[in-house]
Amino acid sequence: MTPRGGEGPTLRQPLKPLVMVFCRAPVPGRTKTRLAPSLAPEGAAALSLAFLLDVVDAVRSTAWDLQVRVAESHDVRLVRALLPSGTEVAGQGDGDLGARLDRATSEALAAGRPATVCLGSDCPEASGGHVRHALAALDGGADVALCPSADGGYGLIALGRPCPEAFRGVPWSTDGVLAASRSAVEAAGRRLDLLERLDDVDRPEDLDGLARRLSDARRAPRTRRALRALGRG
Repeated sequence: MTPRGGEGPTLRQPLKPLVMVFCRAPVPGRTKTRLAPSLAPEGAAALSLAFLLDVVDAVRSTAWDLQVRVAESHDVRLVRALLPSGTEVAGQGDGDLGARLDRATSEALAAGRPATVCLGSDCPEASGGHVRHALAALDGGADVALCPSADGGYGLIALGRPCPEAFRGVPWSTDGVLAASRSAVEAAGRRLDLLERLDDVDRPEDLDGLARRLSDARRAPRTRRALRALGRG
Protein backbone atom coordinates (compact mmCIF):
# COMPACT_ATOMS: atom_id res chain seq x y z
CA MET A 1 0.00 0.00 0.00
CA THR A 2 1.27 3.47 -0.85
CA PRO A 3 1.42 5.84 2.16
CA ARG A 4 -0.93 8.84 1.88
CA GLY A 5 0.78 11.95 0.67
CA GLY A 6 3.74 10.18 -0.90
CA GLU A 7 4.90 7.46 -3.20
CA GLY A 8 5.73 4.00 -2.05
CA PRO A 9 9.08 2.32 -2.71
CA THR A 10 9.80 1.46 -6.30
CA LEU A 11 10.36 -2.24 -6.80
CA ARG A 12 13.36 -2.92 -8.96
CA GLN A 13 12.67 -5.24 -11.85
CA PRO A 14 15.00 -8.23 -12.01
CA LEU A 15 17.66 -7.97 -14.68
CA LYS A 16 17.37 -10.09 -17.80
CA PRO A 17 20.09 -12.26 -19.30
CA LEU A 18 22.49 -10.18 -21.37
CA VAL A 19 23.42 -11.23 -24.90
CA MET A 20 26.66 -9.67 -26.13
CA VAL A 21 27.65 -9.66 -29.79
CA PHE A 22 31.41 -9.38 -30.27
CA CYS A 23 32.47 -7.71 -33.50
CA ARG A 24 35.03 -5.72 -35.39
CA ALA A 25 34.10 -2.52 -37.19
CA PRO A 26 33.23 -3.32 -40.84
CA VAL A 27 36.11 -1.28 -42.25
CA PRO A 28 37.79 -2.39 -45.51
CA GLY A 29 41.20 -3.88 -44.85
CA ARG A 30 40.52 -4.37 -41.13
CA THR A 31 37.73 -6.93 -41.07
CA LYS A 32 37.37 -10.46 -42.44
CA THR A 33 40.82 -10.20 -44.02
CA ARG A 34 41.09 -14.00 -44.15
CA LEU A 35 38.41 -14.01 -46.86
CA ALA A 36 41.00 -12.68 -49.33
CA PRO A 37 41.65 -13.33 -52.15
CA SER A 38 38.07 -14.52 -52.66
CA LEU A 39 36.76 -11.09 -51.72
CA ALA A 40 38.26 -7.64 -52.07
CA PRO A 41 38.55 -5.62 -48.84
CA GLU A 42 35.41 -3.63 -49.67
CA GLY A 43 33.41 -6.79 -50.30
CA ALA A 44 34.63 -8.40 -47.11
CA ALA A 45 33.62 -5.29 -45.15
CA ALA A 46 30.16 -5.22 -46.75
CA LEU A 47 29.66 -8.87 -45.88
CA SER A 48 30.91 -8.26 -42.34
CA LEU A 49 28.32 -5.53 -41.87
CA ALA A 50 25.57 -7.81 -43.19
CA PHE A 51 26.66 -10.50 -40.71
CA LEU A 52 26.56 -8.05 -37.82
CA LEU A 53 23.13 -6.66 -38.70
CA ASP A 54 21.62 -10.13 -39.08
CA VAL A 55 22.98 -11.29 -35.71
CA VAL A 56 21.78 -8.11 -34.01
CA ASP A 57 18.32 -8.53 -35.54
CA ALA A 58 18.19 -12.14 -34.36
CA VAL A 59 18.92 -11.09 -30.78
CA ARG A 60 16.60 -8.07 -30.90
CA SER A 61 13.74 -10.41 -31.81
CA THR A 62 14.05 -12.08 -28.39
CA ALA A 63 13.13 -10.91 -24.89
CA TRP A 64 16.72 -10.54 -23.69
CA ASP A 65 18.92 -7.49 -23.43
CA LEU A 66 21.50 -6.83 -26.12
CA GLN A 67 24.91 -5.21 -26.09
CA VAL A 68 27.35 -5.00 -29.00
CA ARG A 69 31.02 -5.13 -28.02
CA VAL A 70 33.48 -3.64 -30.52
CA ALA A 71 37.09 -4.83 -30.69
CA GLU A 72 38.60 -1.35 -30.95
CA SER A 73 37.25 1.31 -28.60
CA HIS A 74 37.81 4.07 -31.16
CA ASP A 75 35.35 2.29 -33.48
CA VAL A 76 32.43 2.36 -31.02
CA ARG A 77 30.90 5.52 -32.49
CA LEU A 78 31.20 4.18 -36.03
CA VAL A 79 29.52 0.89 -35.19
CA ARG A 80 26.79 2.58 -33.17
CA ALA A 81 25.85 4.67 -36.21
CA LEU A 82 25.40 1.51 -38.29
CA LEU A 83 23.08 -0.24 -35.85
CA PRO A 84 19.40 0.25 -35.03
CA SER A 85 18.74 3.27 -32.84
CA GLY A 86 19.08 2.56 -29.15
CA THR A 87 21.43 -0.40 -29.48
CA GLU A 88 23.91 -0.39 -26.61
CA VAL A 89 27.48 -0.42 -27.91
CA ALA A 90 30.72 -0.62 -25.89
CA GLY A 91 34.36 -1.43 -26.44
CA GLN A 92 35.84 -4.82 -25.62
CA GLY A 93 38.83 -3.41 -23.78
CA ASP A 94 42.41 -4.66 -23.71
CA GLY A 95 43.87 -8.15 -23.82
CA ASP A 96 43.42 -11.20 -25.98
CA LEU A 97 39.99 -12.55 -26.82
CA GLY A 98 39.93 -14.66 -23.67
CA ALA A 99 40.62 -11.68 -21.43
CA ARG A 100 37.93 -9.66 -23.18
CA LEU A 101 35.33 -12.42 -22.93
CA ASP A 102 36.15 -13.05 -19.28
CA ARG A 103 35.92 -9.36 -18.41
CA ALA A 104 32.63 -8.84 -20.26
CA THR A 105 30.90 -11.89 -18.80
CA SER A 106 32.22 -11.37 -15.27
CA GLU A 107 31.13 -7.72 -15.23
CA ALA A 108 27.64 -8.60 -16.46
CA LEU A 109 27.18 -11.35 -13.89
CA ALA A 110 28.58 -9.18 -11.08
CA ALA A 111 26.02 -6.52 -12.02
CA GLY A 112 23.23 -8.98 -11.29
CA ARG A 113 22.57 -10.54 -14.66
CA PRO A 114 21.26 -14.09 -14.17
CA ALA A 115 23.18 -15.27 -17.23
CA THR A 116 25.23 -13.95 -20.11
CA VAL A 117 25.60 -15.15 -23.68
CA CYS A 118 28.40 -14.13 -26.06
CA LEU A 119 28.02 -14.47 -29.83
CA GLY A 120 30.44 -13.76 -32.63
CA SER A 121 29.14 -11.35 -35.27
CA ASP A 122 30.71 -13.63 -37.90
CA CYS A 123 28.02 -16.25 -37.20
CA PRO A 124 25.25 -14.91 -39.45
CA GLU A 125 23.11 -18.01 -38.95
CA ALA A 126 22.74 -17.29 -35.24
CA SER A 127 19.13 -17.22 -34.13
CA GLY A 128 17.04 -16.64 -31.07
CA GLY A 129 16.80 -20.41 -30.85
CA HIS A 130 20.53 -20.72 -30.23
CA VAL A 131 20.25 -18.26 -27.35
CA ARG A 132 17.18 -19.99 -25.91
CA HIS A 133 18.86 -23.38 -25.97
CA ALA A 134 21.96 -21.98 -24.28
CA LEU A 135 19.94 -20.37 -21.50
CA ALA A 136 17.90 -23.55 -21.09
CA ALA A 137 21.15 -25.50 -20.65
CA LEU A 138 22.16 -23.13 -17.86
CA ASP A 139 18.74 -23.48 -16.26
CA GLY A 140 19.25 -27.24 -16.44
CA GLY A 141 22.40 -27.09 -14.35
CA ALA A 142 25.21 -26.38 -16.80
CA ASP A 143 27.81 -23.82 -15.74
CA VAL A 144 28.93 -23.23 -19.33
CA ALA A 145 27.19 -23.93 -22.64
CA LEU A 146 28.92 -23.82 -26.02
CA CYS A 147 27.81 -24.00 -29.65
CA PRO A 148 30.76 -25.65 -31.44
CA SER A 149 31.77 -24.58 -34.93
CA ALA A 150 33.12 -26.66 -37.77
CA ASP A 151 36.58 -25.09 -37.58
CA GLY A 152 37.30 -26.37 -34.07
CA GLY A 153 36.16 -23.27 -32.24
CA TYR A 154 32.79 -22.10 -31.03
CA GLY A 155 30.28 -19.50 -32.14
CA LEU A 156 28.49 -19.00 -28.82
CA ILE A 157 29.32 -19.32 -25.14
CA ALA A 158 26.87 -18.91 -22.28
CA LEU A 159 27.64 -18.69 -18.57
CA GLY A 160 25.46 -18.61 -15.48
CA ARG A 161 28.34 -17.64 -13.19
CA PRO A 162 31.90 -16.43 -13.79
CA CYS A 163 34.25 -19.08 -15.17
CA PRO A 164 37.62 -17.49 -15.93
CA GLU A 165 39.09 -20.93 -16.53
CA ALA A 166 37.08 -21.15 -19.75
CA PHE A 167 39.16 -18.36 -21.26
CA ARG A 168 42.68 -19.06 -20.02
CA GLY A 169 45.36 -20.81 -22.05
CA VAL A 170 43.13 -21.11 -25.10
CA PRO A 171 44.91 -21.02 -28.49
CA TRP A 172 42.58 -18.47 -30.06
CA SER A 173 42.15 -18.47 -33.87
CA THR A 174 43.21 -22.11 -34.14
CA ASP A 175 41.35 -25.41 -34.50
CA GLY A 176 42.13 -26.20 -30.86
CA VAL A 177 39.87 -23.58 -29.28
CA LEU A 178 36.93 -25.85 -28.46
CA ALA A 179 39.06 -28.72 -27.15
CA ALA A 180 41.15 -26.44 -24.93
CA SER A 181 38.08 -24.61 -23.61
CA ARG A 182 36.29 -27.84 -22.85
CA SER A 183 39.27 -29.34 -21.05
CA ALA A 184 39.77 -26.19 -18.97
CA VAL A 185 36.13 -26.00 -17.90
CA GLU A 186 35.98 -29.66 -16.95
CA ALA A 187 39.32 -29.50 -15.11
CA ALA A 188 37.86 -26.67 -13.02
CA GLY A 189 35.05 -28.99 -11.94
CA ARG A 190 32.39 -27.14 -13.90
CA ARG A 191 29.67 -28.74 -16.00
CA LEU A 192 29.80 -27.95 -19.71
CA ASP A 193 27.03 -28.65 -22.21
CA LEU A 194 27.68 -28.77 -25.95
CA LEU A 195 24.76 -27.52 -28.03
CA GLU A 196 23.92 -27.47 -31.72
CA ARG A 197 26.61 -26.36 -34.13
CA LEU A 198 26.93 -22.70 -35.03
CA ASP A 199 29.53 -21.98 -37.68
CA ASP A 200 31.46 -18.78 -38.10
CA VAL A 201 32.67 -17.50 -41.46
CA ASP A 202 36.39 -16.85 -41.63
CA ARG A 203 37.83 -18.60 -44.66
CA PRO A 204 37.07 -18.44 -48.40
CA GLU A 205 35.86 -22.05 -48.32
CA ASP A 206 33.23 -21.08 -45.74
CA LEU A 207 31.42 -18.82 -48.22
CA ASP A 208 30.08 -21.49 -50.57
CA GLY A 209 28.71 -23.57 -47.71
CA LEU A 210 27.04 -20.51 -46.21
CA ALA A 211 25.46 -19.57 -49.55
CA ARG A 212 24.06 -23.10 -49.96
CA ARG A 213 22.59 -23.16 -46.47
CA LEU A 214 20.95 -19.76 -46.92
CA SER A 215 19.68 -20.30 -50.46
CA ASP A 216 16.23 -21.49 -49.38
CA ALA A 217 16.14 -20.15 -45.83
CA ARG A 218 14.44 -17.10 -44.40
CA ARG A 219 17.14 -16.33 -41.87
CA ALA A 220 20.02 -13.90 -42.37
CA PRO A 221 18.36 -11.86 -45.16
CA ARG A 222 21.08 -9.19 -45.27
CA THR A 223 23.76 -11.83 -45.59
CA ARG A 224 21.86 -13.51 -48.45
CA ARG A 225 21.58 -10.21 -50.29
CA ALA A 226 25.25 -9.37 -49.69
CA LEU A 227 26.38 -12.75 -50.97
CA ARG A 228 24.31 -12.32 -54.14
CA ALA A 229 25.71 -8.83 -54.68
CA LEU A 230 29.19 -10.31 -54.42
CA GLY A 231 28.39 -13.08 -56.87
CA ARG A 232 28.45 -15.77 -54.18
CA GLY A 233 24.73 -16.42 -53.79
